[in-house]
Amino acid sequence: MRATAYLVVAVALAIVLISVGESLRFGALRGAAATVVEPAQALMTGAGNGVHDFFAALTSFGDAADENKRLKSHVAELERQLAMQRGLSVTNQQLTKSLGLRDSLHVHTVAATVIALDPDRLSQAITIDSGSRQGVHRGMSVLGQRGLIGKVVSVQANSAQVRLISDGTLPVNVEVASSHLPGTLSVTGDRMAVQLLGAPTDVKLPAGEVLVTSGLGGNFPKGLPVAELVSFKYQPYGVTQTAEVTPLDSLAHLEFVLVDTDFIPQTDQ
Repeated sequence: MRATAYLVVAVALAIVLISVGESLRFGALRGAAATVVEPAQALMTGAGNGVHDFFAALTSFGDAADENKRLKSHVAELERQLAMQRGLSVTNQQLTKSLGLRDSLHVHTVAATVIALDPDRLSQAITIDSGSRQGVHRGMSVLGQRGLIGKVVSVQANSAQVRLISDGTLPVNVEVASSHLPGTLSVTGDRMAVQLLGAPTDVKLPAGEVLVTSGLGGNFPKGLPVAELVSFKYQPYGVTQTAEVTPLDSLAHLEFVLVDTDFIPQTDQ
């Protein structure tokens, strides 16, 4: 009986030792496997994070590109609006000056926009968007911002053609505003001058002297500003005196004009 008890105890102890050994060996194997797998697992985890970060970066770049495009479009729109505001400001200034001239001359006018202008200035004529329906008639004087720029030569229902004072075939009788010395505009090429008749020997005409229409000949009403004197040198033996002048308005850059509806021309040229 004692031997049998010893045998049973020995067998139980052996079983316990075997179980503990298996457990320890499995734990060691699992630790070794973990040691081998952990670097690969870390690499895969890092790779996964890298791919995620890469696509996140692409998304971020795409969003930034869209935002940049949107901002550029917004800036372009703001620049367009600013240009329009500047254009409106310039237009308002031009109209204000033209209306100021009208008020100073005490005349009634019809406003018009220049819709055709010869860029090479070969025809010396413009087309405006006001015609017979707006009260414009052939022979009426046309004003710019500072003075006379031409005369209506033909009229349609909603448009009219204007011959500019730079056209040498258009007679414009003028006088010096300060002394009433009479003269006639003459044009040679791009040069405009005034031929003064009966100028006294002691005449002095400083630069900036204004010429106005004299009313002679019936082509234009009296007193419209036309040009200003650029230079003058008295010629002792000349029948007439010639002074170089320039129009008060830039005839090559006309945008808005006023037609003097009060004036009824006596001649139609």
